[in-house]
Amino acid sequence: MIGRFGLAGRLSVWMLAATLGTTAAIAVLGAVVGSRSLEQTMRGSLLQLARGYADSISGYVNGAEALLEATAPGAVEGDLGSAHLLARRVLSASRSFEYVELVDAGGRILFVEPASLSAHLTRVDLGFAAWFQQVRDRRRVVVSDLVVSLATQRPSVDIAIPLIGSDGGFRGAWVGGLELGQLSTFERRQENTATSAYGYLTDSRGLIVAHQARPDSVLAQTDYSAVPPVREALKGREGTILYVSPIDGLPKVGAYLPILAGRERGDLPWAVGFAISTVAAFRPVRLVTWTLVGFAVLLGAALAFLGTMTIRRALRPVGLLADAAREMQMGNLSARAPAGMRYELADLAGAFNRMAAAVQLSQERLTARAQELEESTAHLQAANRELEAFSYSVSHDLRAPLRSIDGFSKAILEDYEHLLDAEGKEYLRFLRQSAQKMGVLIDDLLTLSRATRAELVQEDVDLSGAAREIAGELAGRDPPRRVRFEVDAGLSARGDARLLRSVLENLLENAWKFTRGCDPALIEVRGDGQAEGASHFFVRDNGVGFDMRYVGKLFQPFQRLHRAEDFEGTGIGLASVKRILARHGGQAWASSQPGGGTTIHFTIGNGNGRRE
Repeated sequence: MIGRFGLAGRLSVWMLAATLGTTAAIAVLGAVVGSRSLEQTMRGSLLQLARGYADSISGYVNGAEALLEATAPGAVEGDLGSAHLLARRVLSASRSFEYVELVDAGGRILFVEPASLSAHLTRVDLGFAAWFQQVRDRRRVVVSDLVVSLATQRPSVDIAIPLIGSDGGFRGAWVGGLELGQLSTFERRQENTATSAYGYLTDSRGLIVAHQARPDSVLAQTDYSAVPPVREALKGREGTILYVSPIDGLPKVGAYLPILAGRERGDLPWAVGFAISTVAAFRPVRLVTWTLVGFAVLLGAALAFLGTMTIRRALRPVGLLADAAREMQMGNLSARAPAGMRYELADLAGAFNRMAAAVQLSQERLTARAQELEESTAHLQAANRELEAFSYSVSHDLRAPLRSIDGFSKAILEDYEHLLDAEGKEYLRFLRQSAQKMGVLIDDLLTLSRATRAELVQEDVDLSGAAREIAGELAGRDPPRRVRFEVDAGLSARGDARLLRSVLENLLENAWKFTRGCDPALIEVRGDGQAEGASHFFVRDNGVGFDMRYVGKLFQPFQRLHRAEDFEGTGIGLASVKRILARHGGQAWASSQPGGGTTIHFTIGNGNGRRE
């Protein structure tokens, strides 16, 4: 009833407007066109300001990037003293940078200029930083999102130039931290717009990089990702929008566009926006609108009653159509609009009936498809059960003949040793070793399979305690060895305790094995907070290390980087580590050098990293 009366009122207003004289119609049309013209002019002016601001930012970032690229060859070719001098020249030649630093291929900061900032460095390792990994892996210029600088302890945007040696190898990065304060001063003119308009810039995550009205929001790392213009710009769109700001709760008009600012195509864009409060923006529009509304109310009151009574009768078939729609909403998909309607309502009823038939057919197809999916799921579950039974059967059936081979070979060696020459005895010993190695391979394959299929039991896991227990077990195996274990206190994560202990066992046993020739040996278990939204840990040793050219094989099953006669093993342990971490929303990677030890980094998602 309410819906029909609303439609009747609208049609009554249309009838009233039709009776107005030519002069009144022209006056109303002029007011509407004028209001729209004012609004479009204001929106266009705001968008032009946003484009100008984006151009200024792009020029600023591109100029800074060009200066760093021009000086990068000197940083890679000269010695450290020359690089220091070059960094000072960059800072004196341009006010675009707050600092310049040189980072080696492993992510370690070699120096930072101005030198006074060195005192603020709480750590010098940037290997975990996403932007450094992109520079190292892609070997191209990278403009980072907003990060907290290790040099200044303040938010910064880093421009990193890859340093490539004459041999084509990656030598490190030439990094400049942008002076973000200048970005908030660009395009302060507000032409054809109220002086309350302001511009801002966010990174690809929506964090404020520059803000003309609130420069302090950069230091606070304010998150604008929920602001509608920022969301649209980060999707690669350009335009204007009316919205209520989630930051201060005020209605605004905003212009927005994406900007790459020194980044390459394919990179996530940044967002540039210009905003103004609706109070200031629509003051002229409101004046025209209220004038029009008052005029329309006076003229419409006289004919409202007559129009409503006339239209109620005409809208009765629409009510019947609405009843059919409600029937469908309640689940009766066979409901249809009645016949006998005339004019356009007959076309509408026909379209509704065709739509209802299509919905009914789609529902029947969805029901059939759901049944097919149910059957497919049941087949898949049965296949998984068969695979698990097969794995158990294979391991059981293979172990029996392997035990026989090993046992009979041992019996021949013990009972018929006097009948065998040296070569025959060597063959039998080799046969026993091969059978025993095959048994270990079967056990490792089953472990790898369980790591993939086992159900996760989520709980808080004390990684520090588990690491110390494993270290004690390893030390008990070979008491004469001098090995020092250093385990950070309070390391914890959220996950399956049994599987996470398996990760630590594999990593610590590897470190124990590959430090066999070191006296004393050092094995460390550390955690340093968050890396890309996950808890970051690492196990480091001072063992034999390996050549990073072969790091791609490290986490693959049966891939070994050392000879079997030098170090025992099957090549399954690190493959199991990788799969377990993947199931916990994490990953693993390594850094090493021959004779310089190995560091295995790993992350675990949704953890705390360090227990306070």
